[in-house]
Amino acid sequence: MSLIKANAVQIGQSNDATENFTLAVPSSPDGTIKLARGNSGATTQDVMNVSNAGVVSFPQGLGNISSGTAIATGSTTARSLANRFADVVNVLDFGADPTGAVDSTTEIQEAIDSGAENLWIPDGIYQIRTVTISRNMTISGTGTFKRKDNYETNDTSAGAANNTMFDIVAHVTVNFQGVTFDGNQANQNVNTPSGTLLRVYNVTGASGSVLSLNADGCTFLNMTRAAITIKGKIGEPGEEIATVTNCLFKDCRPGIGAGDPLSTNASGFAPTFINVNDRARLIASNNRFIYTGSVAIGDYAPSAIRFTYIDGTTNANGSRGIVEGNYFYRCGRSDIGYTGTPNANNGLGVIEAYTIGQDIIVANNTFETSYSACVRAKSSCSGLVVNGNVMTDCSEPGVSIGPIGTTNGTQTGKIVVSNNIIKLADSAGVIIVGDSTVSPTEISDIVISDNHISDLTNVNAATGNIAAICVRNARRVSITGNVIHDADVDAILCGIKVRNCIDALVCNNSLHNIGSHGIYGNTITEEFIASSNIIKFCGGNGIIVDSTATPDCVFVGNLIDTVVTYGILAQQARYMTIEGNIALNVSGTSRGFFVPSNATKATVQGNITNATIPIFYTLSSNVTVAGNSWNPSVAQKATNAPTSGTWSVGDIVWRTDPVAGQPPGWVCVTAGTPGTWKAMANLEP
Repeated sequence: MSLIKANAVQIGQSNDATENFTLAVPSSPDGTIKLARGNSGATTQDVMNVSNAGVVSFPQGLGNISSGTAIATGSTTARSLANRFADVVNVLDFGADPTGAVDSTTEIQEAIDSGAENLWIPDGIYQIRTVTISRNMTISGTGTFKRKDNYETNDTSAGAANNTMFDIVAHVTVNFQGVTFDGNQANQNVNTPSGTLLRVYNVTGASGSVLSLNADGCTFLNMTRAAITIKGKIGEPGEEIATVTNCLFKDCRPGIGAGDPLSTNASGFAPTFINVNDRARLIASNNRFIYTGSVAIGDYAPSAIRFTYIDGTTNANGSRGIVEGNYFYRCGRSDIGYTGTPNANNGLGVIEAYTIGQDIIVANNTFETSYSACVRAKSSCSGLVVNGNVMTDCSEPGVSIGPIGTTNGTQTGKIVVSNNIIKLADSAGVIIVGDSTVSPTEISDIVISDNHISDLTNVNAATGNIAAICVRNARRVSITGNVIHDADVDAILCGIKVRNCIDALVCNNSLHNIGSHGIYGNTITEEFIASSNIIKFCGGNGIIVDSTATPDCVFVGNLIDTVVTYGILAQQARYMTIEGNIALNVSGTSRGFFVPSNATKATVQGNITNATIPIFYTLSSNVTVAGNSWNPSVAQKATNAPTSGTWSVGDIVWRTDPVAGQPPGWVCVTAGTPGTWKAMANLEP
């Protein structure tokens, strides 16, 4: 090896300075070694520098090295650099501007169409109008897609493709991970926008094909009409599914009320974070839905998730979904009109199934400060489960299912509301009302169980279906195991109200501090059973059945304490039994139990009461009253036939000091107070 002592060494065979290279030894304090193009002493261009710290740099760039190969750490096979870089394509490679100053729609579309399976969006803001996706791919990163200023139009159609940010137009799988979508609503100069950030709309798929839209860890900000819209195409055999997990949905343009002249649409403008339409399916879990905007009179918070239909028919084309483990804050479209008039606006629940939802599960979510019902649906819904949710501070009932209307399909049922905590709801905790104007006239198979409902309000001064739990126009109703307390803000607020129903089972509930009746059955046509309930501190009757029909009634094992007028009152009944109940501290006219005069057969036995009038009934052979606290068992003893108390036919009083030749006791032959008594045959002398 030769040692060359010089400041620079020229390498080359030409006198032309541009065709040789010069290796320059360190001469500066930092000790940088330079390989330059050109003769020593002539004008050079640095090709490669090596610093004293060992850092290698290429001032003129590396040029095209795509054909070079490399072996990734831990692997065994070399691949070209071009192939390696194509694993994840960077949107900057196509000229997208990360400053947000320039429209990057064309560059983003080119990146999507490049064929890459993975598109990386680095940190930055990317101004965008509308792009389409028609192949499988994943778009991920830390960057933000921001809608171009004044891009949206007043197109109120849900199918307005030009108002969409990302439009998926084929049955493919598209994943979005970690990116942010900014709807830029403040800079959209429209009164009734229809913009959607991610959209699937009327996409045709082959039999068995699935369009899958997946968003995980994404942020959706400042939308106008919707963040995500997924709509199936009626009549096509494929499926459309959206899976949304770990995302943040925050803020939007405030809604506009129905009839408000500010809107170009008579129904107003109703923003919704996620729209699911026409047989599409949604799985939404561990997301946050937050609205911090105005809710002044005339401004409306968004609905968070809406299941509905646009085309087709309600019952055949309802949307489906699972909504689990999400957090909802200040969501729900109020029904207060834009001038402040109650019930003058088309309200939408935080989660809305309008007009039909099929096989929907809403579980383990938290709702805070809602401006409409937390879960709201129509009586055409089929297979709805609301379980394990916490609902606090609702401007309407926690769960509200209302009449479908004559033009919106057939009402079905199969509704379960269970294990929820509902606090500070308005006028009702759970209300389910079928539509008596359609056929069938009842919604069926209702189960309301094991809920905790407390601290109800009546800010909207409701006067109709007002109760902690209210079911109307239904059949096969089961209300069991619920705890209801502090529902006494209004003297007309009942604990449990079942109205215009075919039959109902109301058992094992605990009711405390109720404004009106504890349990109220109004116009029950066939069967009503109330058993093993605890009812304390009511402003009305403990249990009342008030009906123009004559249902069969069973009242067994209820504990009723501190109520008004009656412990148990059945104004109409055919066959009935009142057995093993306790009615204490009944104020007012203070009557323990009531048996209607038209009862075909009634039995009252084993009951206890300290009411002034233990029982009120018309004496009849059809009514058996025996073994109660006011007419104890048939095996009483006395020195003479009774002269007081209420007795039934067949009651017996045995003589305490039987004497030969005298009657051993007396038998009641006519019921009454004390009734008519006849002595038994004398004992033998």
